[in-house]
Amino acid sequence: MATTLGALGMRCPNCGRAEALDVEALVWVRLTLYGTDPSLCQGDSHQWDETNAARCGVCCWEGTIRELQEVQPREGGDDALSNASSMPRFSCPAGHVEGLRESHQLHVWYPVDAVTGEADYTVDLSDLGPSDVDEEVVSDCYFYCPTCNDSFPELVEISAASGKQSMG
Repeated sequence: MATTLGALGMRCPNCGRAEALDVEALVWVRLTLYGTDPSLCQGDSHQWDETNAARCGVCCWEGTIRELQEVQPREGGDDALSNASSMPRFSCPAGHVEGLRESHQLHVWYPVDAVTGEADYTVDLSDLGPSDVDEEVVSDCYFYCPTCNDSFPELVEISAASGKQSMG
């Protein structure tokens, strides 16, 4: 969808991004026993025009489709948009973005040898299946910044408009 919106020249007027634009549309859906399904309808059509509501899933801007169409191309064309897409959105509380890590403590069930009664700790963790991890015991996550050499409970969102940070 980002390619289609980019081809239509639609970009968020606040952050300039095209890959997370939502537009309000009139859509035909088939009513089913389990809810609705637009893929079952004949014609598979939807309708919207420049007066419909629009919003950006990246920076939370809200407005109309007309405002999306009025955005001028960025200097440098699509390369500028690609560079903006790779800009960090989150940091540690001190503002560092390099090498951030997320951690969880989990309860893992290793196979036990029935003859010796010993757990086989040589099993590669990538060989374990979902049933080997007890999701009831998974802890809340925490983050680690190697620059600060410290852990913290949540990342900080970097505001695209001001360059300042806000807790997210």
